[in-house]
Amino acid sequence: MTFNNVRISGINPGDPREESDIRYNYNNLQQIICASTKLGGNQPMHHSSDGGATWATAFLGSRPGDVRQGDPTIDWTSDGTAWTVTIGISATLQLILRTFSSPDAGVTWNFDSTVTGTQTAMDKEALWIDHSPSSPFRDNMYLIWHNGGPCFISARAGGAGAWSAPLQISGGETTGTAIGSDIKTNADGEVFAFWPDTGSQNLYVSKSVDGGTTFQPPITI
Repeated sequence: MTFNNVRISGINPGDPREESDIRYNYNNLQQIICASTKLGGNQPMHHSSDGGATWATAFLGSRPGDVRQGDPTIDWTSDGTAWTVTIGISATLQLILRTFSSPDAGVTWNFDSTVTGTQTAMDKEALWIDHSPSSPFRDNMYLIWHNGGPCFISARAGGAGAWSAPLQISGGETTGTAIGSDIKTNADGEVFAFWPDTGSQNLYVSKSVDGGTTFQPPITI
């Protein structure tokens, strides 16, 4: 089988793209959404309904106080709703996590919510939705990021739920910045949060068995 590179963002002189994320619909592999950070304006959301052969582009809506958006992360709930969390960036470089959803596989996007709390340096977030049919927490949504040095997590019970208050899962073991974290679940719905530490140069993992309500002390990988 031969695959060809496809430029999905078009030709954008002076407007490079970076920090991309891409995810297909687990229940319809023909549906794919990809997004990237652009230098200015609202975040473009590229979407395909034919397995990546052709693409179209939509844009997220503006939020009060945000001058641009970036660091997209994407996933899908089992009802076919697509989700993205992006950073809303203000003129004074305050960084706030915004959630948007799409009922039509990326063609249109609706603002959903802002992650609660008072943090204003939320960065390098990663979103994961529990896709396992055998999980007691199927469709739970998990979001991980760093705010300054520490690593934080928020969880919600599916699309109808609300983001929990940010829970700091890193501690004294993380002597630098927990930038570049990730979060995943297994078939039993157990949650695994991973993050690096720029100080010790170690990788850490913390586990939750209650749908992201609590996490065990981190261990070194």
